[in-house]
Amino acid sequence: MAHEQEKPQGALIISLDLELYWGMFDKATLKQYGAHIRGVHEVVPEILALFQKHDMHATWAAVGMMSYANRAELAAALPPEDLRPNYPDPTISSYHHLASGGVGDGEVDDPYHFGESIIRQILATPGQELGSHTFSHYYALEGGQGPEHWKADLEAAAAALSRFGTPPTSLVFPRNQINEGYLGYALDEGITAVRTTQDHALYRPKEERAQVALHLRAGRFLDRYLNLTGHHTFTWQELGSVAPFRLPASRQLVPYSRLLALAEPLKRQRIELGLTHAAHTGRLFHLWWHPHNFGVNQTENLAGLEELLDYAALLRERYGFASLSMAEAVARVRPTEHDQPSTAQ
Repeated sequence: MAHEQEKPQGALIISLDLELYWGMFDKATLKQYGAHIRGVHEVVPEILALFQKHDMHATWAAVGMMSYANRAELAAALPPEDLRPNYPDPTISSYHHLASGGVGDGEVDDPYHFGESIIRQILATPGQELGSHTFSHYYALEGGQGPEHWKADLEAAAAALSRFGTPPTSLVFPRNQINEGYLGYALDEGITAVRTTQDHALYRPKEERAQVALHLRAGRFLDRYLNLTGHHTFTWQELGSVAPFRLPASRQLVPYSRLLALAEPLKRQRIELGLTHAAHTGRLFHLWWHPHNFGVNQTENLAGLEELLDYAALLRERYGFASLSMAEAVARVRPTEHDQPSTAQ
């Protein structure tokens, strides 16, 4: 383990789920949500500028499918058909969506599905890490998929993202469907950091149908503004002692809503109190969101983000509160000896 004196320093970890329409086609039509997706191409450079201004590091977990410049490149990178998930509801599959005819030729005519230029902007910005959000926005707790499909997806994601430099070492499960039985396979593909969920009934991993239960949605909604479940900070030791290390989410930065504008101060205060708790106690606070959340109401969303980054910078001055990507956090606790892959049984 790392030297004990390194651990008491508190830190803010930021991770973003970069998915474009691959993460939303089963939730909303382009007519309903297209402006949010188009806005990703505009707002990512603004987020990066704020990160650079405040010296904030972050992990951008990208869906492999969106990383290609055009449909031909994407088609050549797909896993064999027998190694693609066969969910009971085919309409949630990215492969079904790709075959439906709604995907264009490339980023110029179809900014909803292709974002190679976005990834290049991210990697041109200091302190930014490119992580994996799987290749196909893979649902690891749904039926109709198993280890062989998961391994094929991991391999495809690694191949897609390795084109930009080095293979990804950080993983974010889509829809937070964390399958503990799949972590060994992820380690075999070089993944050493995984974002997990808060340890509370409102947030524990579930398949999609269970996640959207009304009582859970209502509880999560209230918890955005009122401290119902705690700060969800965590210690360095809680990352674990072997890879892949677990970095629990603390809070999702939900987007600005005109209908809830009066509650914005409560949302911000909820996060700031968590940051303060982490800084005071030498713990970690893991903030995450989707760039498409900021695709509309960009002025308000960016202003809210900058207020939080200003606050984190103040904590850095007062308490030495660090800003880390997922990989940087793991580097502080990872054993010095080489991690041995532990293939799942």
